[in-house]
Amino acid sequence: MNTNRTIREANCLNVNCETMNGTAGASIDYISKFETLMFSPGVTQQLFSVTIIPDTLVEPDKTFFVHVRSFGAVSLNRDAEFRTCTILDDDTPVLSINNISVGPVKIFTTEKSFLSD
Repeated sequence: MNTNRTIREANCLNVNCETMNGTAGASIDYISKFETLMFSPGVTQQLFSVTIIPDTLVEPDKTFFVHVRSFGAVSLNRDAEFRTCTILDDDTPVLSINNISVGPVKIFTTEKSFLSD
């Protein structure tokens, strides 16, 4: 996720980025992360990377959030505080059928007799 500073300023700006569960779960679908990004004077873009945990399950796309908070004199607008990230399901459904036979069906029966005293 790119985090952009829209105004070039002569001051440093620090923002905290932290993942939060949505339909995707930390340690199941992605690795949770907290990081402070520092925008030095003149820097307008920083990268916040989140590791996605691969699986082979066919499932709907899932989402998680990144909460972005500034500290110090600068505040973020409300829309910039929460970013939605979508994990796209890239697994293909596979149909597997084993032990199929075509033809007449034979039914075998067994008779047992029990003796009693």
